[in-house]
Amino acid sequence: MMKTINVTISDQEFNRFGLDRQNISFTKLADLINKEFAKQALNKCIQKAEETGLSEMSPEEINKEIKYLRRG
Repeated sequence: MMKTINVTISDQEFNRFGLDRQNISFTKLADLINKEFAKQALNKCIQKAEETGLSEMSPEEINKEIKYLRRG
Protein backbone atom coordinates (compact mmCIF):
# COMPACT_ATOMS: atom_id res chain seq x y z
CA MET A 1 0.00 0.00 0.00
CA MET A 2 1.28 3.48 -0.83
CA LYS A 3 0.48 6.75 0.87
CA THR A 4 0.23 10.15 -0.75
CA ILE A 5 1.47 13.40 0.75
CA ASN A 6 1.18 16.92 -0.59
CA VAL A 7 4.13 19.29 -0.59
CA THR A 8 3.74 22.94 -1.48
CA ILE A 9 6.62 24.70 -3.20
CA SER A 10 6.94 27.99 -5.02
CA ASP A 11 6.99 28.25 -8.80
CA GLN A 12 10.64 29.28 -8.53
CA GLU A 13 11.55 26.12 -6.61
CA PHE A 14 9.47 24.00 -8.99
CA ASN A 15 11.47 25.37 -11.92
CA ARG A 16 14.83 25.27 -10.09
CA PHE A 17 14.44 21.57 -9.39
CA GLY A 18 13.55 20.96 -13.02
CA LEU A 19 10.18 19.47 -12.20
CA ASP A 20 8.00 18.82 -15.20
CA ARG A 21 4.94 17.41 -13.49
CA GLN A 22 3.22 17.74 -10.16
CA ASN A 23 3.27 14.08 -9.12
CA ILE A 24 6.65 12.48 -8.48
CA SER A 25 7.86 9.69 -6.24
CA PHE A 26 9.35 10.43 -2.85
CA THR A 27 12.61 8.84 -3.99
CA LYS A 28 12.81 11.21 -6.97
CA LEU A 29 12.04 14.24 -4.77
CA ALA A 30 14.64 13.18 -2.19
CA ASP A 31 17.21 12.72 -4.96
CA LEU A 32 16.51 16.20 -6.36
CA ILE A 33 16.79 17.77 -2.90
CA ASN A 34 20.02 15.90 -2.13
CA LYS A 35 21.53 17.08 -5.42
CA GLU A 36 20.56 20.66 -4.59
CA PHE A 37 22.21 20.39 -1.15
CA ALA A 38 25.33 18.95 -2.78
CA LYS A 39 25.45 21.84 -5.27
CA GLN A 40 25.09 24.36 -2.44
CA ALA A 41 27.87 22.68 -0.46
CA LEU A 42 30.16 22.65 -3.50
CA ASN A 43 29.47 26.33 -4.15
CA LYS A 44 30.36 27.13 -0.53
CA CYS A 45 33.62 25.18 -0.90
CA ILE A 46 34.46 27.05 -4.09
CA GLN A 47 33.70 30.37 -2.42
CA LYS A 48 35.92 29.53 0.57
CA ALA A 49 38.72 28.38 -1.74
CA GLU A 50 38.54 31.67 -3.62
CA GLU A 51 38.44 33.72 -0.40
CA THR A 52 41.50 31.97 1.04
CA GLY A 53 43.51 31.73 -2.17
CA LEU A 54 43.35 27.94 -2.30
CA SER A 55 41.74 28.10 -5.72
CA GLU A 56 45.00 29.52 -7.09
CA MET A 57 47.10 26.52 -5.99
CA SER A 58 48.65 24.36 -8.68
CA PRO A 59 48.18 20.58 -8.62
CA GLU A 60 51.81 20.26 -7.55
CA GLU A 61 51.25 22.63 -4.61
CA ILE A 62 48.16 20.70 -3.59
CA ASN A 63 50.02 17.38 -3.69
CA LYS A 64 52.88 18.86 -1.66
CA GLU A 65 50.43 20.13 0.96
CA ILE A 66 48.69 16.72 1.15
CA LYS A 67 52.01 14.93 1.63
CA TYR A 68 53.01 17.40 4.34
CA LEU A 69 49.75 16.98 6.24
CA ARG A 70 49.80 13.19 5.98
CA ARG A 71 53.21 13.11 7.66
CA GLY A 72 51.61 14.76 10.66
